[in-house]
Amino acid sequence: MKKFSIQKVAVFTAGILTAASLAIVLPAVYFDHEHKGTAAGQLYKISAQEAKPKPSTPVITGHPNHISIPSVSIDLPVINGYYDTKSGEWTLTDDKAQFATPTAEPNNIAGNTFIYGHALTVVFGRLTLIKPGAEVFITTENGYTFRYKFVETYATSPTDTSVLRYQGPPVLTLQTCSGSFWQNRQMYVFSLENYAKA
Repeated sequence: MKKFSIQKVAVFTAGILTAASLAIVLPAVYFDHEHKGTAAGQLYKISAQEAKPKPSTPVITGHPNHISIPSVSIDLPVINGYYDTKSGEWTLTDDKAQFATPTAEPNNIAGNTFIYGHALTVVFGRLTLIKPGAEVFITTENGYTFRYKFVETYATSPTDTSVLRYQGPPVLTLQTCSGSFWQNRQMYVFSLENYAKA
């Protein structure tokens, strides 16, 4: 009987292990590259697709140009509103609502859309009549309608700018004046319900 040296046995064993590894790896490579149309190839394709990260929610947004609150008979055009840092005042009109341009446009992702107006009957004076669950519809220049639901109202001072620092789910805040001498700012907060393309 022939005697094998330890070195020969080691080389022989390594050869067997290499052959076994190739027997496992090569069919996978073969099916992946040569049989993409077969059932096995489709399994590889499906697995590769499932491994890819799912796309994030597409951002739906638009510049607001109209507001409607049917329950309190508010139906107004929305124009841009600007803040004067020197005077500390916002631009105002007597017959339109104004979108605070530093805030988020209506969208389905995050941010506070801030629209304000005078406490005149023809603008936001009827907001005092709003009830829980009331709906607001904001239409955008690119043809989307965002529907919001009334959540809460609170009074704050004219110097409170926290509304501009909001971070969180998409909301709509409407502001008008309140108080015996119109010294307060009355905020009406609405949560986004849904949106649709007109």
